[in-house]
Amino acid sequence: NYVTELFESVQHLLSHLCTNIGYEFYQQPQLAQGLCMTVLGNLQGLPDFRLRAINRMFFKNFINKCPVHFFTPVLIPILKQIAPMMLSRLQERWNYLRKLREDPSFDEDNADS
Repeated sequence: NYVTELFESVQHLLSHLCTNIGYEFYQQPQLAQGLCMTVLGNLQGLPDFRLRAINRMFFKNFINKCPVHFFTPVLIPILKQIAPMMLSRLQERWNYLRKLREDPSFDEDNADS
């Protein structure tokens, strides 16, 4: 599917920019605002497997490769947008799993439950 390949290619490209260009990438004017409006614009609408792909392909390198000098202007605004959404998403999943385990018909040996 073209859209899926495009999505994954953009994540890989952003990851390579963080890794290979490094300092020059992070010093781009309005980088945090641009990423928040585009790449992070509608994370709530993404299914979990797409969100995991963004985490694995882009965010991991974006956070690990960010120079200390750019923590405040770039990293903090991005994390302010991502962290609350991720927390609520994880809480939803944990609540769902907790309810599932409390169900009397839950079978631990059956992975399909």
